[in-house]
Amino acid sequence: MIRKPSTQDGFTLIELLVVVVIIGILASVAVPNFMGAQDKAKNSGVQSNAHNVQMSLEQYAVDNASVFPAALTGAANVVGNATYLSAFPRTPWNTQQAAAADIVIPVAATDVLLSGTGKLNPTLGTTAAVAGSGTACAAITDYGAISYRRSGTAAEKYELMGTGKQGGNAIKIIYVKNY
Repeated sequence: MIRKPSTQDGFTLIELLVVVVIIGILASVAVPNFMGAQDKAKNSGVQSNAHNVQMSLEQYAVDNASVFPAALTGAANVVGNATYLSAFPRTPWNTQQAAAADIVIPVAATDVLLSGTGKLNPTLGTTAAVAGSGTACAAITDYGAISYRRSGTAAEKYELMGTGKQGGNAIKIIYVKNY
């Protein structure tokens, strides 16, 4: 019996390199999009947490003749009170916000932002005191922090802000004024 020359089995080095290059190109496009999607999902979690705090504030005001608390924490206030909100919700970055708040809301809320950038001003976050708490702010990079301050002369107004992350910067995710 005469044996025919066998056909080549397997792939050539060139074919393998082409496949590896195509996979590398697809990965280089997909990974940055995935990282941005994670930040967006976590920022949505901050909005949800801020909404929970806002609903607790509103319930507090209903129970207290339309007067909002001076601070979120403390005796008979919103956070730490089982009737309203037993503790700050954990941030999407799996950290627990301390009592008071980590980010200051200054008199003009726009002052907390670097002009026109949407990024938080780190000097305000580290040097100013949290309204109503008398304590210094923690680092501005505590992503997911929720800040509150009662504003105006009547105790029937408040401002609530939640911070998130975009790239390596802390940004304002939600800012609510009830007036």
